[in-house]
Amino acid sequence: MLNYCFGLLAAVGLSATGLANEDAAVPSWVNSMEKPCFEPFTGKITGNKVRMRTQPSLEGHVIKELRNGEMFAIVAERDGFYAVTPPQDTKGYVFRTFVLDGVVEADHVNIRLYPDIDAPVIGQLNTGDRIHTKVSDVNNKWLELDLPSSANFYVAQEFVDKIGPVEMLAQIQARHRQATHQLNAACLYAQSEIQKSLPQVDLDSIHSRFTQVSTTYKDLPEIADSAEEADRLISEVYLQKKLSFLENKSDHLASHVELNPTHVEGLAKLGIHIKPMQKETCESSAESRVTVMATIGDQSITDKMLIWEPLERSLHQLWAATHGNRSIDEFYQDGVDSAVTLTGIVEPYNRPVKNLPGDYLLRIDNHPVAFLYSTKVNLQGLVGKQITVTGAPRPNNHFAFPAYFVLSVE
Repeated sequence: MLNYCFGLLAAVGLSATGLANEDAAVPSWVNSMEKPCFEPFTGKITGNKVRMRTQPSLEGHVIKELRNGEMFAIVAERDGFYAVTPPQDTKGYVFRTFVLDGVVEADHVNIRLYPDIDAPVIGQLNTGDRIHTKVSDVNNKWLELDLPSSANFYVAQEFVDKIGPVEMLAQIQARHRQATHQLNAACLYAQSEIQKSLPQVDLDSIHSRFTQVSTTYKDLPEIADSAEEADRLISEVYLQKKLSFLENKSDHLASHVELNPTHVEGLAKLGIHIKPMQKETCESSAESRVTVMATIGDQSITDKMLIWEPLERSLHQLWAATHGNRSIDEFYQDGVDSAVTLTGIVEPYNRPVKNLPGDYLLRIDNHPVAFLYSTKVNLQGLVGKQITVTGAPRPNNHFAFPAYFVLSVE
């Protein structure tokens, strides 16, 4: 512990020669931090708009305002303040002159809060330190880097509760990442489902997914509250669709459903983006809806194809979680390895049923053998034709035939 505490003193010292030796003097508060008895712990913020500063003083530059419940590793204390590890998304900046090929070329090189010689110093680097940087988008004379563990910020002790050993923080952060992933997956599923025509929307399934997130992660209020809010707003949108459906029983003309802008905006903040919807009628079906066309290169993208994009993004996220966060292109390339090849005649599948596993059926010898959908290939133009498809397996939602995402067509 002695080595840790004295090592911390050396790491956070701000007597950088830096740029033109502008920080030659060591601040008095650094010398007074030599307390070898401090035991690091995981701390939880207990108020809203709690200020995080660059120094243990009310005169210290304010980095940001913290929310109630945020957690940090507390590694030292001084004059009524705790030294905390910086938030994961906080960046630091060093002058390019002192770094060559990712290696620091001088001692006591200041890390600053933003790319400017007058910015607050938040840490230091020394000769031989290896760092991963990129050129700052704001000022190309500076390099942007993730902050090293030696960089610390400060929070008033009265707004921090000790909740456990310092090792607990890594476990909490891992659980938060898992919760965020589950919430994102539920949001993507809801986005895909609510875009369908009313008879096809499985509101119970949407509600079940959000409830599972909010119940499982009650210890993470931010996640639980977001899941409950998304569930509430989706229910409001569904009610608007249902009212439109009932009001237009005899109306066979498609017109836009006027969604409450507050609901749409609230869902967008949660990552659920809803396109303008058509009014629902008893005769509404995938075939009777107005097709919205957009051209990307030589590929026509229809509204049927766009509806499946959120589901595909959700499947990619689930796959990426166990495949090193690889890209969606790599996801589809991986799908080629498990793909099947089928030859038959394509026909539309227009029945208004819930959990539809595809927009099209593939028939072989007049017998249906598979459901098909795609965001890559416009199958509408292939209806009635005999084709050979390469398809990656997808959940068929307990329908009679397997489902495939069409990767390519011959």
